[in-house]
Order: sequence, then structure tokens, then C-alpha cells
Amino acid sequence: QGESLAAFYERRAPLSEQEVCDILLPVICALAAAHAKHVIHRDIKPHNIFLAQTGDGRTVTKLLDFGISKVLKTRDSALTQTSAVMGTPHYMSPEQASGSSALDWRVDQYAIGVVIYEGVTGRRPFELQTGEAVLKLVNDIVHGEFEPPRSSNPLVSADFEDLVLGCMRTHPDERHDSMSSLAEALMDYA
Repeated sequence: QGESLAAFYERRAPLSEQEVCDILLPVICALAAAHAKHVIHRDIKPHNIFLAQTGDGRTVTKLLDFGISKVLKTRDSALTQTSAVMGTPHYMSPEQASGSSALDWRVDQYAIGVVIYEGVTGRRPFELQTGEAVLKLVNDIVHGEFEPPRSSNPLVSADFEDLVLGCMRTHPDERHDSMSSLAEALMDYA
């Protein structure tokens, strides 16, 4: 029993920083565990996060659909990707969107940043307007052209915005060191 985070966002977003952290910290910890086993998910999005209702009324967040995940040889190695684009365009990292041949765990961190952004603003950072081609969306992602969260929701604190933007840096080397370090930083808001 329960609903996807996408359905929850549709009904309730924007959420407070605390609500978003309480929902997503278990997902971030699950990703940290997967990354420790050299598995990257590659399709993090609200439709793949499920808010399950337990018999005693608690909500348990579940990460679903490892269908396009890949096992890396080591945590520091990268996935060699063929011409197929993997993932959902709105949540793709710049390196996925540009068709990079080397992807690693940081694609999941980028997508989590997009999911957090969506939670606190009620909208995705990258959207297509009527009549625009997907290529425009891909170009915006690759170039990091989006409004910061506080432009949509001034209630988002500057420090929290910095954490979100740290997940969504265009260059993977500029993102947080790991999912574990991101989880530790977000604990202050949970």
C-alpha cells in the first residue's frame, strides 16, 4: 500500500526541507549501499521512489527499479555506455545527457539533486515548453541552465540550496564526495 513520490509531489509539493529530507534520506542511504557494492542505479526519479504504508501507519521509503542499473568493477571505475541513452531525460546528469562513454555513481547523485529540487519547489529544474524538442532539454541539462531553487521558493534556505546545487554541478568532480557525505549534510535538515 502506498504511492509513488511522483504522486505525492503532485498532491503536496512544494514541501519543506525537513519533509524532503525525511523522505529522501533512506533513498540516499540505499544508493550509498549500492554504490559501496559498485552498483549505479541510473534512473533515479520520483516514479522509482515508493512511499509504502506499513500496518502501523508509518511511511517507509523504498527505492525501486534497478532495471537499468549496472555493476562497476570498482567504485572508482566508470561505466562504458554504448549509444543507447539510459534514464529519464528530466533527471539525467549532464554526462548522461551528452552521451558520455564513462558514467559512474555521480549520475545518481545528480538525479537525487533534481528530485530534491522538485520536492522543495514543486517543479523540475528542466522542463520543455509546448512545441520544444527534447534536444532543447538535453542542451539545458548539459549546460546547467536552470533557475536555483530559491527563485521558485524563497522559503528554501541558502545553505540548503547550496547542498542541492552541489548535487547538480555540471562537472561530476564538483559534486559531493559521496552519497554518504550528502546524507550526513542533509541530516541537519531532517
